[in-house]
Amino acid sequence: MSEAEGELRNSDEVIEEIIKYLSDEDELVRYHAAEALRRIGAKATGFLVKQLDNKNTLVRYHTAELLGKIGDSTSVSCLIQALEKERSKDVVCSIAKSLERLGLENGKLIMQEA
Repeated sequence: MSEAEGELRNSDEVIEEIIKYLSDEDELVRYHAAEALRRIGAKATGFLVKQLDNKNTLVRYHTAELLGKIGDSTSVSCLIQALEKERSKDVVCSIAKSLERLGLENGKLIMQEA
């Protein structure tokens, strides 16, 4: 990959554009968007945590899942805040799994309570 391609791949505009596809009707499109964001890694974290407030349940679910897969510990406080106000059982479980992946021991406890 050339240096220019690497810069484009990780640019803020590209990340914001990919995030839009997390709410696409097509499951395959959502999968590829999530996979692209996972490969971008920690640079996408700041953009993703904003999506924990998205009105679309699927976007919140996939965002929480992605944050756990990316593994950036800076997302822990945002995940905990999202957990406190989340009403969807599926999203709560996704957040709990991510918190556990990020090293929070009581992630399993949260899932049991959901």
